[in-house]
Amino acid sequence: MKVKIIAFLSVFCLATGGFASVWENTGFSVQSEGTEEDKKTLVIQDESGANSFKVLYVAEITAKQAKKIADVAAEFFGWKSFPISQLRFLVNDKSIEVVLIPQKIEIDSVDYMSYFPSGLFFYVDFNDYILRYDFRMNYKGNLFLRVKGIYVNEQELRKQITGAVQNPKAFIKTGDIEYLANKLEDLEAKLAMMSYEMNELKVENFKYKCAMVTLQNRGFFMEVYPVSIENIAKVVDFKKANPAMSKDAIVKEMEKQGVKVSGNEVFLILSIFFNEHK
Repeated sequence: MKVKIIAFLSVFCLATGGFASVWENTGFSVQSEGTEEDKKTLVIQDESGANSFKVLYVAEITAKQAKKIADVAAEFFGWKSFPISQLRFLVNDKSIEVVLIPQKIEIDSVDYMSYFPSGLFFYVDFNDYILRYDFRMNYKGNLFLRVKGIYVNEQELRKQITGAVQNPKAFIKTGDIEYLANKLEDLEAKLAMMSYEMNELKVENFKYKCAMVTLQNRGFFMEVYPVSIENIAKVVDFKKANPAMSKDAIVKEMEKQGVKVSGNEVFLILSIFFNEHK
């Protein structure tokens, strides 16, 4: 029985020792291991015990990758403007992806957190091991633009964030398809609304002109003879299709079509709708 226990402990130490070795001399150590969906996880803690983060991975983490993760984590935990709520690293075949959820993004006593509801995204490409940022800024509700570049330090990142908020046009590039697509969608929505409002105005304008035709269609004793909107519309449509046709010719054509309108009514329609007084 003792032999089995010793053997188990030996295997356990070898397994965890592999993780421990890549984190040696990084200022961080492995606190626990686990799984999350199809990935393995590590909870890493700094020497003070005050800061920790999670690493998700599939293939074993190399010493170089562990050192880069530790360097990035140490940099982020040293920030003054962006206290960290959650920090996660995902190690895949080609890069290390970093998702950072700040408690707040405070710059010069202004909290910019509402502009970045999804947090801040960084990544390290294994081709050059350079830390880059690439996150979306929520601009005017339904419009987003990209804030991206090579991470230098906290001060430079502060400038990028304040610059994006204060002057978003400087961050709009023709290659930013996502922003342009959102902008196009917004413009199309505005055009659709303008088109709808224009049609509403046209309908209202038509009704007012129809009312004027009826009000001016009076008899000898000033009694009003209503002219139906349908008949007015038929005369207007016919005139638009035949702009050179005279009043008398239109009256004859309306008679052929069975539209009951008098010569005076056609005259009023042409006067009000087409400014013709013949």
